[in-house]
Amino acid sequence: MKRHESIQKCLNYLIENRQEVMDILTQFSSYRAANAEMDSTISTLQGALQEVQTYQPDWQRSMAVFMPSNVVLYSYALYLLIPSLYVENIDFRPSSHVNEYVSLLHEKLQAVHGLPIYNRKVSQKVFMENSVIPADIVVFTGSYTNAEKIKKQIRKEQLYIFYGQGINPFIIGPDADLELAVTDVIRMRLYNSGQDCLGPDIILVHQDVRESFKDLLIKRLDQLEETMTRTQTIHLFSIKIRCIRFLNTLIRTISLLFTAAALISVRKRWSQRLYIANWMRIWKLSSIFHQSSMWLSIVTTSS
Repeated sequence: MKRHESIQKCLNYLIENRQEVMDILTQFSSYRAANAEMDSTISTLQGALQEVQTYQPDWQRSMAVFMPSNVVLYSYALYLLIPSLYVENIDFRPSSHVNEYVSLLHEKLQAVHGLPIYNRKVSQKVFMENSVIPADIVVFTGSYTNAEKIKKQIRKEQLYIFYGQGINPFIIGPDADLELAVTDVIRMRLYNSGQDCLGPDIILVHQDVRESFKDLLIKRLDQLEETMTRTQTIHLFSIKIRCIRFLNTLIRTISLLFTAAALISVRKRWSQRLYIANWMRIWKLSSIFHQSSMWLSIVTTSS
C-alpha cells in the first residue's frame, strides 16, 4: 500500500506540474507528441493499482530494464513505476540517445516517489554483469539482433521480456480513398518527427493508383515548411524531406524490379511481392535512409 501511495504522489506531481515535465520532454519531442505522452502516462498510472490487483503478479526480488530511446516518460511509468508494485528493486539503463533527459526526469520523479528505482549510469557490459545477470526479470527494448545477444548471456530461469521492431506496412488498394490515405500516411509517419516505432516504414500501393498517390503525397509534403516545436503552434521541420526528391527515382526503380519479377511463376506471385518488398527495404536503407529525415519507400503491387 505504501508503494501505491508513492505512485499516487507521482501521479499528482505529473498533473500539478505538467508544464515542468513538458519542458523536459519537448527538448527532444514535438509539443503534440509530448502532450499525448503526458496524457497516456497519467491515464496508465491511474489504473496501475487495479491492474496489479487484477492480475496479481508474484513478488519478485529484482528487475533490470534497458530503457527505449523514445516515449521516455510513458516507458518510465510502464517499465519502472508500475512494476515497483511487485518488484523489490529495479535497475535501469537509459538509451544513450536520451540519457541526459531520462536522468533529469528520473531525478525529479525520484524525489517525489522515493521508490527503489535506480539509474545505473554505467556501460552496457557493467550493467549486464551487475544488474542483468542477477535479476529475476530482464526487459529489453531494441533490435532483435541485440536482444539475441543479451538472451545468450542470461539464465534460463530468468523472465526475459523483449520489445522489438519490424516492418509496419501501409497498404493502399485500387479502391482506396487517396485523400484519406495520404492524410493518414503523413499523420502517422511524421508523428513526433518520425520518432515513433509504430509509424509505417513501407507503403504498398496498387499499381492502378500508384501515380495518383505519389503525386498527391508529394504535393501534400511540399506544403509542409516547419515542424512542431515546444509551442502549441504547428511549424514544420526541415521536412521538405529529401526523400521527396528521391520518390521518382524510387518509383522508376520499383517498376524495373516488377518487370523482372514478372518472369516468376504466377503461382509464386505472393511470395514474389514479399521478396521484392524485403529487397526494397535493404535498397532504401542504403540509398535513402542516410540522406533523409523520413524513412519511407513505396512498393507497388498488381492484382
